[in-house]
Amino acid sequence: GWLFVSQVAAFGIRMLFDSHEHSLTHKLLIILRKFDQEGTGTVSKSQFESLLRAALPLDEILYTEEVDSLWAYFPKRDDGDIENSDLVDWILRPSTPLMLTDAGDLAFFDLKSAIHPLFQVYNQNGDGYVCLHEFIEAHGILQIALRMNPSEEEDPPVLRGDLHNLFVHVIGDSKKPLTLEKFVQWQRVALIHSVLPPDSLKRLLQNVAQQMQRVFKLIAAEKRGDLKESDRLV
Repeated sequence: GWLFVSQVAAFGIRMLFDSHEHSLTHKLLIILRKFDQEGTGTVSKSQFESLLRAALPLDEILYTEEVDSLWAYFPKRDDGDIENSDLVDWILRPSTPLMLTDAGDLAFFDLKSAIHPLFQVYNQNGDGYVCLHEFIEAHGILQIALRMNPSEEEDPPVLRGDLHNLFVHVIGDSKKPLTLEKFVQWQRVALIHSVLPPDSLKRLLQNVAQQMQRVFKLIAAEKRGDLKESDRLV
């Protein structure tokens, strides 16, 4: 543990972290200069949106409400812009949807790939869409799990409330199915303020998908009448 690290070793480790962060900061400032043609040292909302769109995968869509939600995080100057330093600090946070690649480019965390296993659990019939019935069944499992294991912190809105109304809020129409693209958009907005690093978030989503799939298998076994007594204790 850290308490057993000698002062010399701790200092060396600290220097490595500081050097790495300084290198990342330098690379980010170079990227920001491409969007700051006038050299103001600040970023406008339109420049911020351009930065996000340049980093977005070609097969994903960035919606206005996503930009607004991200932009709302930053403290604003009197002219409505934000400081470059605030944007750099935000990008360096573990929970940011942006990441700096080894090549020195900005890229979005591939949420679509990370979230796909969870989407497949919601899409029980495997047709590529989540209908209202599937959504209520799958999301209901998450809500029940949270009620059985309450947290000291308040659950996020995405995991509370009436399931039918939530589906309508996400898709806009209860008669339309939920696509993977819409599912990703919904989850990206919900996870904007997540404190989990991307790799931890990916593992969490995989574990949640596995546990939900197990619940569905137990439900199916119960319907068939072949649920084992040991399974009832899970």
